[in-house]
Amino acid sequence: MKNIALMATLISLLSATLALAQGESSSDVPERTFAGQTLEVRDQDLDLGEVFYVWPGEDAQLAMISSAPEQQVVLTSNRIVGYAIVPFEREEAASPLAAASFRMPVVQLTSGIDGVDQLLHGPMLLDAASHPEVGLQVVSFSDVSKVEQSDSQTVFRGTMTMEVQAKGGSRRFTFPAQVSLRPFLTMAPRNPVVGDRLVIEGQFEVTPEDLGLTFADPRMQARMSPRIAETLGVRLYLMLGNVDPEKPGNPVDDPRVIHSRIRLDTLLRDLRDAPKAYAYARGLMKESWDDAETLNHIANSIATAEIQPRDLGLALKAASRAVELSEEKNPAYLDTLAEVYFLGADYAQAVQWQEKAAALAQGRMAAPLQSKLARYKAFAAGQ
Repeated sequence: MKNIALMATLISLLSATLALAQGESSSDVPERTFAGQTLEVRDQDLDLGEVFYVWPGEDAQLAMISSAPEQQVVLTSNRIVGYAIVPFEREEAASPLAAASFRMPVVQLTSGIDGVDQLLHGPMLLDAASHPEVGLQVVSFSDVSKVEQSDSQTVFRGTMTMEVQAKGGSRRFTFPAQVSLRPFLTMAPRNPVVGDRLVIEGQFEVTPEDLGLTFADPRMQARMSPRIAETLGVRLYLMLGNVDPEKPGNPVDDPRVIHSRIRLDTLLRDLRDAPKAYAYARGLMKESWDDAETLNHIANSIATAEIQPRDLGLALKAASRAVELSEEKNPAYLDTLAEVYFLGADYAQAVQWQEKAAALAQGRMAAPLQSKLARYKAFAAGQ
């Protein structure tokens, strides 16, 4: 308990850059799209240039670090979404950025330490229940100089001012930043971003005093100083592409169907909003009762998302219907059903359905399904 209390104080300092209200923001960050993996691009922004979209999930996009003699905490997020605008006339423009807006789910800023994260997301600090997202908006990128130009990239450095909006207030930070434009040459093996790419990077340091936070009691100051760094490091790294991440990969797919599935993933995985996610999933299941692929997607998303509580009853209903519609001939659907039974500790049923999935699997799918079958059998044998 003592350690959690100390960590709570540290997290208060780390999160102050997001939570301190400094009056009304100059402009609200745009809302998410229906699917939720990017933001609605403002009409005035569309007139300024080409849209580049953040592709979340591949990088530690935001990191906050406190490295003290007796305590180190690293907070990271990789689920930031949003867009940036690159001027149409890039060569003549004073800045490679005409506008940029982003959103970060509070629950996706994590340290990996359960007690710390609960405090960070709770009502005393970032209050994810009432203020689920942090807004990030580039106010300006000025004093720009081109430091590199080659076939692979053009790199600019300058001074960025970013407005951070959280808990009903906002605060501005100014720091050195780098913006790189990379034309599409070859697919980067580590990154799914397609088309031309844009990278926004910046890092800076703040002190507790910069944030207006000091201990009134000198004894508390002395007690906490070994656990709180004199400076807190903040690093931003955003990879964007000029292809919308919500665009269906297959041109014959119905965008409305694809977006409905993505929306469920956004609610379950990114926002971890169980009431909204399950209400939406029930409606989607009703609309898609004869669509095996969507039903399997519902079940698999519930089974794999880090969300509590996990509605396994809803997942089982969707997975069972998908298997029924496919006449037990699709190994992926059988695998999902087995996984749902396994999560519900019904190991006998998990083994039964996984055996059917493994028997049908071919190619690269075969080995993973066999491995899962062995794991399920081990749990069943231990009952």
